[in-house]
Amino acid sequence: IDPQAWLADVLAKLPAATPSRLPDLLPWNWKPK
Repeated sequence: IDPQAWLADVLAKLPAATPSRLPDLLPWNWKPK
């Protein structure tokens, strides 16, 4: 995965993320848009 794309996406989603959705943001579970 592209680290810059992952970090930008995670930082954009983090404020609205619920604790149950946090594992989806880990690099090995993340899917690009």
